[in-house]
Amino acid sequence: MKQLALIIVIFAIGIPCQAEMSGQEVITKCFALYRQTPSECERTEVTITPDGGKPTGKAFTRWIMFNPAGEDKVVVKFNEPAMDKGLGLLIWRHADEDEQWLKMPSFDKTRKIAVADQSKYFGGTDVTFEDARQLIGERTQDFNYKILSSDSAGWKIEALPKAGTKTGYGKRIFFVRSDFACTAIEYYDSRGELLKKQGNSEIKMQASGMWRTDKVIIVNRTLKRTTELTVTAREFGSVDESTFTQNFLLRKD
Repeated sequence: MKQLALIIVIFAIGIPCQAEMSGQEVITKCFALYRQTPSECERTEVTITPDGGKPTGKAFTRWIMFNPAGEDKVVVKFNEPAMDKGLGLLIWRHADEDEQWLKMPSFDKTRKIAVADQSKYFGGTDVTFEDARQLIGERTQDFNYKILSSDSAGWKIEALPKAGTKTGYGKRIFFVRSDFACTAIEYYDSRGELLKKQGNSEIKMQASGMWRTDKVIIVNRTLKRTTELTVTAREFGSVDESTFTQNFLLRKD
């Protein structure tokens, strides 16, 4: 009887559970689990298909260095096709304003990406310059999060930019599983019109809770095309600091 009484008291008081988490807590935990490595390198094959058109194949390598304070660094370099070889992007994240440099195949110099260009697409894909930096770790201090719905399978969460936040989206909606892996993101413009939807599949979970998706499909309603990204190889914790420089971006190998 004492054990039964204790159980009744516990349920009367209430125990914090996933259903009681706030939207910000869910998104924070989602990306905290994602970022459980000092660095990584992954090779990705890309297929871009216009509605009713022929697909175009590309390939790139991405290096990431995660920093506990949020001072992350990212490099993306295209390997294929030949016309894109040498196309690259360098990202340095900061607490106030991120820095990005673009290297075009036909130039021997880099060009700094202006804040006004953050919503432009990179490398002919449906990934914007903003997406390239935001998808490795959500800056939760820049957005207000609201749970739209939740059940035993997970959450549907709306992210609205706070005043002063520089973003090309009016809002985004995250779909997060109960194990905190993000399975989809919807991107909307300032008028509330759906621009594109990103679906994450072939998700792999480690014992620590760190998750990775090996296939991303982005359906762009505005440009009427689809970008499919498939990760073919991935290594954790093996990236040197010298990778995240403009000199590395300019290398021809």
